[in-house]
Amino acid sequence: MEEKPKGTCTGVPSKGIITIIGSICIVFCMGNGYTFGNFNPYITSYLRNRSASTDVAYADSVWISTANTIVYGSTMPVLTLLERRLSARGCIVIGAIIYSISVASTYFSINYSYITVAASYGAIGAGKALSYPITTKLAFRWFPNRKGLICGILEGGYGGSGFILNQIITGFINPENLSPDQEVGDNEYFTQAILLDMVPYTYLLLGGLYTVVFAIGILLMKEPPDDNAQEISVNYKNEEGGGVVAVATISQKDTSTEVIKESHTQAPDMTPTEVLHTWIFYAVWFAYFFEGFAVDVNFFFYKTYGETFIDDDYFLALVASFGSVSVVAGNLFWGVLADKYTYKPVLMIVNCVFGVFTSTFCLTEYGGKPMYFIWVCAIHFAFTGPLTILPLIAMEAFGSKHFSVNYGLLNTTAVAFSFFMAFFSSHVKDTIGWHGIYLLAAGFLVISFGFSSVVFFKKFQR
Repeated sequence: MEEKPKGTCTGVPSKGIITIIGSICIVFCMGNGYTFGNFNPYITSYLRNRSASTDVAYADSVWISTANTIVYGSTMPVLTLLERRLSARGCIVIGAIIYSISVASTYFSINYSYITVAASYGAIGAGKALSYPITTKLAFRWFPNRKGLICGILEGGYGGSGFILNQIITGFINPENLSPDQEVGDNEYFTQAILLDMVPYTYLLLGGLYTVVFAIGILLMKEPPDDNAQEISVNYKNEEGGGVVAVATISQKDTSTEVIKESHTQAPDMTPTEVLHTWIFYAVWFAYFFEGFAVDVNFFFYKTYGETFIDDDYFLALVASFGSVSVVAGNLFWGVLADKYTYKPVLMIVNCVFGVFTSTFCLTEYGGKPMYFIWVCAIHFAFTGPLTILPLIAMEAFGSKHFSVNYGLLNTTAVAFSFFMAFFSSHVKDTIGWHGIYLLAAGFLVISFGFSSVVFFKKFQR
């Protein structure tokens, strides 16, 4: 009987599995995007009643989350350069400290204005920018021929975060299931003191929880040992998708998951400067820009829109949590699909599914709770696709050696679409209303589909 390699379980490296568990803990803490839509009504209501921002509206508070995304996208290409001087775990530790302190400090900043909240909440993005790509790269190094699945599992950690934390946030702030009692235009806000009193303390609760989970994740993460390199066969398809043209041997000895040898085709390994001179970078960048606008619309407004015709805060929180379950399922589905068919057709499919449900989302006010529940879950299932495969695109299109920086360059699209989304919603949303903003998001998905088509046909046409 053939002996199994040391340190493996049924041929899978046991330390690699432990590292994936640790990585899930890290990304679990970073799933703030999946809680903001549920948290935002409480934050905005508190600011209106307890801070100097007495006239802040939901369209304005979008800037709070936008600050986080802008800092995340703009600092990632720079912060990830620390990986050249520090270990992967060292970078993750620094990122975790920044992240947890930023969350906890919002306990103080929320008492001043939404600008100060945006500043403290925005700093979270720097911690995420340093930790996330390096966590992803470390997981890739253990399982380089299952990158799509790994992306799905890690992004599923975000969804798991939303499922658990949305329930904790609502249960902590609103245990009596109070409904908004103040109507201003087409927005509704909370004014009940018993609810508002708990909002600042939620940030202390989350900051402490993140610290503990980060610590567990960092302790579990392991780097592939230099003296125990594993050779893994990886099939590369030719540029026209006509089948396998090379079988490469991958060594996990160094930090770049370097391709040691192959017969005909070499895996790309591009510097950031070279990446900026490729057509695929800009096609993917613009596809994500237009899709990102639609993602942000759903991130920020699905609950505030639901409050206009559903008077049940527990139900809305439950929908948010099941939306997060859909995120987990979607991450795994799109990740496995990308492994099987490559990321390019997945971009097109996602835009189609996402566009159909976004363009019809406002019909849920006529379908009531059941339709609202189904549509929110379907949208969460769909929009997670691009988020899942973006690290895969950075790895497979541009190589692994400069992955963290190249991934950061692609992520600068988040700065652009988040800024545009926040500016647009704060100036135009009240004019065009809920129907207008969701139809505009659907229109942007059509444009994103066009750029995704360019990416697809550029590869597969002869």
